[in-house]
Amino acid sequence: MNPTTLAQLSAAIMQTGAPVPPTALLLCDTPIYEVDFTALEFTEESELHASDWAVLALARALGVVDPEDVDAYLGLGEVVSQVVMHRLLEDHLLVQCSTDDARQEDGPESGLLKRLLSRMSRAAPSSPDVTRQRTQARTLHAPRAPASPRCQLTAAGLQALDRGVVIRRRERPARLRFLAEPLLFLDVEDERTHSHVQHKRAAPLLPERVPQTLRRLDEILALAPAHRMAACGIDTGIVRMKGNLIGVVPGSQWEVRPASGHRGQTPPMSQQSAQIILAAFAQKPAGSLHWRSYRKIRDLRPCENLEPIRLLPPASERLEGLLSALAGHTALPDAASLRSDGALNFRCGSERLPALLGEADRPGDTLLPISLGQWWAGLRVHGQPADIEAGRSAYFEFLRRHDMDLRKDFDGTCVTVATQLIQYWNENPGLPSIEESATTLWRQAEMRAALCNRRLREDLTTAYAAADETK
Repeated sequence: MNPTTLAQLSAAIMQTGAPVPPTALLLCDTPIYEVDFTALEFTEESELHASDWAVLALARALGVVDPEDVDAYLGLGEVVSQVVMHRLLEDHLLVQCSTDDARQEDGPESGLLKRLLSRMSRAAPSSPDVTRQRTQARTLHAPRAPASPRCQLTAAGLQALDRGVVIRRRERPARLRFLAEPLLFLDVEDERTHSHVQHKRAAPLLPERVPQTLRRLDEILALAPAHRMAACGIDTGIVRMKGNLIGVVPGSQWEVRPASGHRGQTPPMSQQSAQIILAAFAQKPAGSLHWRSYRKIRDLRPCENLEPIRLLPPASERLEGLLSALAGHTALPDAASLRSDGALNFRCGSERLPALLGEADRPGDTLLPISLGQWWAGLRVHGQPADIEAGRSAYFEFLRRHDMDLRKDFDGTCVTVATQLIQYWNENPGLPSIEESATTLWRQAEMRAALCNRRLREDLTTAYAAADETK
């Protein structure tokens, strides 16, 4: 990872709304995988049918309800009464009573005799139905539906009755894209954008080649929303898919494929990858860091569903801990050198200082690249000269960057560059004078054009000396 790429990432982070440039960056490349699910289970709210609402209201009024009651009070008929009751049982809006009366017992009596015995048992004062509530409603006609099953209203049924909506379970196929390390949900693959046919798709990975984190998708997607969010970045639902996610339908199959860079090409392109970026911002109290996560596939986006703490080295919430994790790879500034703007003062010699002042025409903070295992790191440093030679080397480097300005106004450009460096460093390490600068730059062939222009201007603007008439 080179400083230019790090600088571009820092600028992109600023464009997303970050208040200041990050003090540190951590980034890694990780491959993208497509996971094809044959069936994901969702819960979805839908409007409660009028017949369902009427049966639930009847159940609340009577305390217990059966198809015979539905037929008698609502007049829905024998078949419809049974269908509605069984649908409400399947939706868990009704629950079958644990103990049933004599109407539910299976005996040799005919259906007509069962209904007669049922009405007689209701009318007999010696065997009152203690679970049934009194109501002033009258039956519409003699019922023909059976008196079983007897059901009661559940809490979900009471909520559906009050809200007028019911939560139903739906099964849908889906193709989702994930990162494996760290496990992170990216998006839903839109089938309409695919130009290839099924047989041109990459073959699914063999079980032993599937990353360990993806092998646990069944149990991860079945977690509660808060825990699932922390584990893979999926909260209550999935973008562009209706309803709240319950998980993978038990027993259903799913396949894992590497995501190719360009679909439909032969031969297929290499596996597509994404960059995970963790940005640290210095905050009060001094030395504490606030981390934000981003992902970059085509463009950079904040990744709020990825907790940076899952990926950071230990004790990286403090600058001292981060520097300790990076120590040993290269010479680093210490935590005490942290500036109020979030950069780290870093004094170095003439070999490193010019590169640490940036590639622009003016000196600026840069990100010092460091390798950390699979991660690349960058520390925002404020380069300072360790000695006079370091300051002079930086001064002549910036003069070379102003070649066109030197040809127009050599003396003024030298003053401008020296002033910019002194203001940036807040000190003067002993920069050379204009004449010394001209003498030094004459040794560099590419700078002699500017010096010749300076000499020509001096010859044309300096008055000739008076002639000696005595000679």
